[in-house]
Amino acid sequence: MRKLFGILTLLLVPVAGYAAENSLSWAYPVEPPPGAPNADAAPPGKKVNQYLLFGSYTGLPAMPKAVTTGKPLPCMQCHLANGGSHPESAAIAGLSVNYIIEQVHAFRDGDRADVRTGRMVQVAKTISEADLKAAAEYFAAIGPDRQKWIKTVVSNEVPKGPAPFGGGGFRYHAPEGGMEPLPVGRVVETAEDDDLVRARDQIDGGFLQYVNAEDLALGEKIAADGKCGTCHGAEYKGVRDVPRLAGQHSLYLIRQMKDMQTGARKDKNVAAMKPIVAKLSDREMVAVAAYLGSKSP
Repeated sequence: MRKLFGILTLLLVPVAGYAAENSLSWAYPVEPPPGAPNADAAPPGKKVNQYLLFGSYTGLPAMPKAVTTGKPLPCMQCHLANGGSHPESAAIAGLSVNYIIEQVHAFRDGDRADVRTGRMVQVAKTISEADLKAAAEYFAAIGPDRQKWIKTVVSNEVPKGPAPFGGGGFRYHAPEGGMEPLPVGRVVETAEDDDLVRARDQIDGGFLQYVNAEDLALGEKIAADGKCGTCHGAEYKGVRDVPRLAGQHSLYLIRQMKDMQTGARKDKNVAAMKPIVAKLSDREMVAVAAYLGSKSP
């Protein structure tokens, strides 16, 4: 069981379309090099209740094999069994079946390419349509009561981590504890409980996003002025095959907007977004992403 959660080998696949000079590169996690172990393995000596991790997902439908044991990677390796994901990946719980299938096809066909897509491309090129549909139906069936995976802390400080502002994903807490200033124009996601997140706990292993009040207010204005709710629904909860933005990882949203702006993402849904993101500064992308991430899914 531990092997499933922690020590899968992750391959690094070079991708095109990502500008090396991306000024939001701090929001882009770097995949481990070939042969490197998963850095999020449950820590040695920590007792992890594997029954809770794998067998008692109250309120979740039965998990298909693509989610639990799919090759080259099971869906739950990145997106977790509850679909909440770690900040490096999209929160996919409650997205429509059609939207999930469309996005996997986009990875397969080269329409979504940045420094983080290597593993999804591998999966998309190998998964069968039957397995993809089963996985999509599973994640789509996870209701709003299980989608709240991110809490927002409004502050001009953030807990210290192993490296300033992490490597584009999220940060664990520094052993010595303490806080450091959070600049305007940055959002930082931290593990709510380091050990539970490392163990991929689906119940209590969620995340906190730290954002300045100034950025949150700016994000609310941008979302209103840009009429995000027109397509994405009241309170940004999604409408049919238009995905929810509420409760999505802010770091993921930042990357999607930047990818649309730079052309790294060009699936069919981008056409409507392109003129909107073209007008946004990097600061505005950060602000609106943090605001949308703060909304209840």
